[in-house]
Amino acid sequence: MRSANYIRKNKPVILRGKDGSIREAIGTLDFGLIPTEHLPKGTADSETSEVSTFAYYDLIAGGWRSFCLDNFIGFVEQVTD
Repeated sequence: MRSANYIRKNKPVILRGKDGSIREAIGTLDFGLIPTEHLPKGTADSETSEVSTFAYYDLIAGGWRSFCLDNFIGFVEQVTD
């Protein structure tokens, strides 16, 4: 899943919200970038977890977010001159 790789590398992605709005998100799964008080307290059972959603820590909003993979639009590519 390419979107997961972008989020792991803290790169911006474009998502469609539940209300239909389009937004950019910069997220991470790097616990070193997540404030201690926001670190997960338990573990998810990956064998029973739903694969159609992806959870990440939103570095801009400062909290955990998730999105349905169907609402993933694309990547914000870096433009170099």
